[in-house]
Amino acid sequence: MRDEVRANVVRDLANYFETMSLRSRLRSYPSPLFFLDAEQVKRQYRALENALPMVRHHFAIKALRHPAVIAAVDECGGYFDVMTNSDVDLVQAQKVAPERCIHTNPIKKPRDIRYALAADLTTFVVDNASEVDKFVPYAVRVQLLVRLSFRNVDAKSDLSFKFGVAPTEAESLVRYARRQGLKVAGFSLHVGSQIHSAQAYVEAIQKAIQLMDAVEATQHVTLSVLDIGGGFPVDYLAPAPTIEEISHAISPLLEPLVGRVRILSEPGRFLVAPSMTLVTQVVGKSMRGGRQWYYIDDGVYGSYSNVIFENVTPHVIALRELEAGRALPLSPSTVAGPTCDSVDVVTTECPLPELEVGDYLVSPMMGAYTAVSATDYNGIARTPVIELR
Repeated sequence: MRDEVRANVVRDLANYFETMSLRSRLRSYPSPLFFLDAEQVKRQYRALENALPMVRHHFAIKALRHPAVIAAVDECGGYFDVMTNSDVDLVQAQKVAPERCIHTNPIKKPRDIRYALAADLTTFVVDNASEVDKFVPYAVRVQLLVRLSFRNVDAKSDLSFKFGVAPTEAESLVRYARRQGLKVAGFSLHVGSQIHSAQAYVEAIQKAIQLMDAVEATQHVTLSVLDIGGGFPVDYLAPAPTIEEISHAISPLLEPLVGRVRILSEPGRFLVAPSMTLVTQVVGKSMRGGRQWYYIDDGVYGSYSNVIFENVTPHVIALRELEAGRALPLSPSTVAGPTCDSVDVVTTECPLPELEVGDYLVSPMMGAYTAVSATDYNGIARTPVIELR
């Protein structure tokens, strides 16, 4: 199965390189580099709209903080999920209307709240009483979403480990906020990043709806928002649930809510992972323990940070495979990064043809949680992003 997936990736990547004339562009830029295709962001956003038309999709800027991506989502008439003051600056620079933004960081400094309010953002997320208290001075301006915790240890990142109030305690938190004179608009949740099954969504949404019903009945309040979060997956080494499969599972739960509440989501990876392709170069090679090692000019302290932070195993394809027009003999190889740290290994089980110093390697699906979490460890500069126009 994995060999078949890889063969399909090589075929699609070869077509993409030819269509976008990427081989010739490599002559203009030194390695390593990202190619950013903002049109791909638009295609992904429209696919999400088609699959879940009843949902307002707020791009999670944290996944790829780049003005071209903000502009692409804006051109689609999309919405934005901001987490920091810098995110606020990005949407303001694009002149995005503040009512198209939500601030979803559950823990904020008071000055961060003031910064967002100065930009006329008024929807915020909380998950504890201490956070609720920070909003009391601004009660006439803000509306709150109470973040619920739904653990998902199978996700790439189980966000409810760190954030969210247990559903059994959520009613009390809503009551507390309302007693402080604050408006609670509804609930938000996040089933984790890169989910492996739509069932996690189904169970969380069902419980959230039950909780909404209970709060409205016992506290005599009308809730107006349900934020189902992000987590929509993409294909890396193995196929993930498609957005159509997820839609098939959760649309029957969401459609009855239309007209009752605004349904929001916070897609990040799904929108931007396909938008960036990473190109690196072999700078050294060595035979170690009977295994071929290739040392490249980017690594886990840089653009392959997703290997460490998210346990992602990216495709690493030799450019000569894309240009050969036929399958080349492959051998299991190790691909290592440029730093002095022995942790800096991208993959230990990578099928590659025989390569020489100077050969290029290509990794698709590198738009999400890569450049944003890269460092300049060892004084190695972050990889530049080249926009395809």
